Amino acid sequence: FDPALMDELARSLDAYGLVQPIVVRELAKGKYELIVGERRLRAAKQLKWERIPCVVREGEATDRSKLELALLENLQRRDLNPIEEAIAFKQLTKDYGMGQDDIAKQLGRSRVAVTNSIRMLNLPAEVQQGLIEEKIGEGHARAILMVPSDEKRVRFYRKLVEEKLTVRKAEVRARRIQRKLAEEGDEENQLRSDRTRMSRLYTAPLEQRFGFATKITFDKGRGKFEITFVCHSIGEVEELVAQLMKSGMATPIDDLDED
Repeated sequence: FDPALMDELARSLDAYGLVQPIVVRELAKGKYELIVGERRLRAAKQLKWERIPCVVREGEATDRSKLELALLENLQRRDLNPIEEAIAFKQLTKDYGMGQDDIAKQLGRSRVAVTNSIRMLNLPAEVQQGLIEEKIGEGHARAILMVPSDEKRVRFYRKLVEEKLTVRKAEVRARRIQRKLAEEGDEENQLRSDRTRMSRLYTAPLEQRFGFATKITFDKGRGKFEITFVCHSIGEVEELVAQLMKSGMATPIDDLDED
């Protein structure tokens, strides 16, 4: 435990008291074992308190169930970094056989959130450390995972931090890397296909210019190309239209009906 953080916690307890009780289980009459709250217990001892409030958990008879409960309790804290959360999720699934649906229900989260969290452990160590140190956020980390190899992920991470890319721009850049690698692996098809050639020539410049994910497709039946920009909110649509019109925010003809 970081001594400076322990001193900070002790000062907080001294000023406001112990807001959240520690959690224990009874081993024998009058004898208890700590499950959750070691930092709080240590801080209370540092203040030389003789008594603190606690919750006694019943029916936690095995070490396995005790550790499982401790993990779940700790995951409900708000001061865990994303990698600590991911390690705890993986431990619950690997060591205790809990399904991701079960974990999500216990914590009031979505299964997708649990899955995405565990995927953070696939990041190279340098990128995980950047996530811990808050140089990047979880959205950036998910974008980095779109890049296929650890070496390229580290390079992309460093570039992302250097340029201070937003999550959206990081996702656009990651998709561009994916496409480039796919095209390099299929050079012959690339030369044959008008769709691939036009996409290769113009997708990246459009994404660079406007900052939105872009798709260029060719409808052979109708004999026409389509350029699609991907927006996730009305605000993003307005931002894109303003850039396309090159005249500030666009003035809509009719107000949109929002459900």
